[in-house]
Amino acid sequence: MAVREVQVKNGKIHGCASGIPTVSVFKGIPYAAAPVGELRFRAPTDCPDWDGIYQAVEYGPIPVQDRIKTKFNREEFAEYGAEEPMGEDCLRLHIWTPAESSEERLPVMVWFHGGGFVEDYAYNVVVDGDTYGERFRTVLVSVEYRLGILGFLAHPLLTAEGRTSGNYGLLDQRAALLWIRENIGVFGGDPDNVTVFGESAGGISVLQHLCSPLSRGLFHRAIVMSGTGYFGKMLDARREQQTLKAAEKAGEKVFEKLGIADLEQLRRVPAEAFISVQREMPEAFLPVIDGCFCTDWLDRLLLENRYANVPILMGCTSQEAGLFRAQGDKSGRDWNRFFQIPAFAWAELAAECQERKPVYFYWFSRSIPNLGPWHAMELHYLFHVLHRTSRRLYQADLDLEDAMAAYWCNFAAAGDPNGEGLVRWEPYTQESGGVLELGDLIRMRRRSDFLELSAEVDFALGK
Repeated sequence: MAVREVQVKNGKIHGCASGIPTVSVFKGIPYAAAPVGELRFRAPTDCPDWDGIYQAVEYGPIPVQDRIKTKFNREEFAEYGAEEPMGEDCLRLHIWTPAESSEERLPVMVWFHGGGFVEDYAYNVVVDGDTYGERFRTVLVSVEYRLGILGFLAHPLLTAEGRTSGNYGLLDQRAALLWIRENIGVFGGDPDNVTVFGESAGGISVLQHLCSPLSRGLFHRAIVMSGTGYFGKMLDARREQQTLKAAEKAGEKVFEKLGIADLEQLRRVPAEAFISVQREMPEAFLPVIDGCFCTDWLDRLLLENRYANVPILMGCTSQEAGLFRAQGDKSGRDWNRFFQIPAFAWAELAAECQERKPVYFYWFSRSIPNLGPWHAMELHYLFHVLHRTSRRLYQADLDLEDAMAAYWCNFAAAGDPNGEGLVRWEPYTQESGGVLELGDLIRMRRRSDFLELSAEVDFALGK
């Protein structure tokens, strides 16, 4: 039987059986002190010790966020967006492990969820560690972090108080990685074999950790799924929006809208008040170049080879924009271009550096019946949760589900996604431009097969 009770640095923890008897799940483990009161809008601090045995059998509150859910999500998943408890005491993580003792040293995968840095949570309907544990002997950790204003507010007063401001959500993730390094061994995980992975905002989070000097050595492989955003010449017109100065100006508007003048008042504002302000300021609360965690533009760090040299698996879907159209997006943004072009650009530049560890690139093109290969749709395959959809499934869906989980877990274990019974996945190189298509068929393709995208990639790279 998988371990049920462990001793971490803060005290004893008792977990429970997961959906599979051979896998244990530990829910809602605090990895940092609750960011409330004087700790609100500060970098995370160590979690206090607890007396007795912590019963890790409930997930705990999700991060404070707007509960308005799209019609698409409500109709597609009955349980998505249910009234989960919500609160600021959200700095918790959830662990699925198949280990029978702390003597095992299994690969560890750490999941950062998406949601544009303003919504979603770590145990939503698409996240499940059962298959990873049972079939691939992998420990899965899913992390909650602060979102929206509570996670990314910058302001001159906050900067003066803490040397910088903003990026509290990213610092939360780093605190979770530190906790994992110190404690994952008792769950049977290997602290020297940690893979960070995420999709959308979670993928951007992974890139930020790849590039941040504060995250060096905390992980050993990285998976970036639909999480690259604008790049190079595509970014030129938007560069000022993520500077600390611009973020501080947005923070001053928050103070004006809330009618407050100092940090003492800020820390007394009811959390719900921040949500209404967020609705008026879309995309204002994102990672910021703070000079501490984020030291420069991601594309510049890549161009100058200033990021962690670890194996990378990355890619995107063939119809990223479909989800945003279904959600009624009116931004006018070309979401396909937003995700696809930078993904290829990252792979291309990484491949140019011969001293770099390999990059494996994927293109997800399989449609969940009547939906399409939209943004985030590959997650249902990756986590083996296709059965939670209401859509008719085919054998090709089940086969792809098995293959994706195998590729990802193989990569986490050894830095190479290949394994017995799988179509061989070649690394992306300058010569091959190798792309694994995950679609009706699983097959190797080349960047040159995507003629229109190739031209856009060259433009983004300034070629």
